[in-house]
Amino acid sequence: MSAIVQHLTAIARCGMEYRKKYLESVGIDARYGRFLMEVCQQPGISQDGLARLLLVDKSTVTRISTTLEESGYISRKCCPEDRRITRIYPTQKTMEILPALNDAWDSWEKRITKDLTQEEVCQLRELLQKMKTAARAYIEEG
Repeated sequence: MSAIVQHLTAIARCGMEYRKKYLESVGIDARYGRFLMEVCQQPGISQDGLARLLLVDKSTVTRISTTLEESGYISRKCCPEDRRITRIYPTQKTMEILPALNDAWDSWEKRITKDLTQEEVCQLRELLQKMKTAARAYIEEG
């Protein structure tokens, strides 16, 4: 395995463990954090749009949506203009935990970049954005 992929994988796994512990106090499974954050940033996003944004299958979004709706974190509504489209909205329950969700990601980033200069953090963000763009292009090619 290449060193870059190995490092990114390790960071992602450690980050998931960190968020898992961090979010236990608010009672949310860390696997759903990013999903809820995106729904809060784009209330009314379609399930299809969310799948594309998160780079997951539509069936994964449907399954997660069902779980989160049953738990009271989101509501789903059919689009009146096109009944084939289901839109997702955050509930008050999600809005109440949104600060904790944001802090889980922000505090993890601060923790893993604490030994970098501000210039290095900026460079890292730019490089990771380029890598993400290349990865997304691969996925979108099908």
